[in-house]
Amino acid sequence: MKRIVGITITSIIVIIGAFYLLKSKSSTTFNEFVHTAEITSIDIIRSSDDKEVVIENGNDIKELLKHFSEAELMEDEMGSIDFNESYWITLRSNNVRKLGMTVYDDKYLLIFDYNKNNSTGYQIISVFDSSNIEQYFD
Repeated sequence: MKRIVGITITSIIVIIGAFYLLKSKSSTTFNEFVHTAEITSIDIIRSSDDKEVVIENGNDIKELLKHFSEAELMEDEMGSIDFNESYWITLRSNNVRKLGMTVYDDKYLLIFDYNKNNSTGYQIISVFDSSNIEQYFD
């Protein structure tokens, strides 16, 4: 009887530990992808009307990147997602593309690393307000 209880408790601890490790490794932040000090311009295209804006003002760049840096992300396969608006964003350093991002409403973020030539999808699991992007189209 003691052996069964011991095995059960050990199994529960192992399962909880494995869950904690998986959760902690899959959650990340935007700052792990980009060194914000290197970014000198941001191109944004709104998908609904293909309107494009270019942000080159240092304060505006810092403000927008700060908004992204506050988002907590969890890697997600994305697949088929439902969204109303998306924004295609290119982060540049001295006219060289560093990262491409697609923001789907306040829910998903797809990041393309031009140096590594790969993309990863993320679910935004913290509060994120895409109206902070929309303000640049006024």
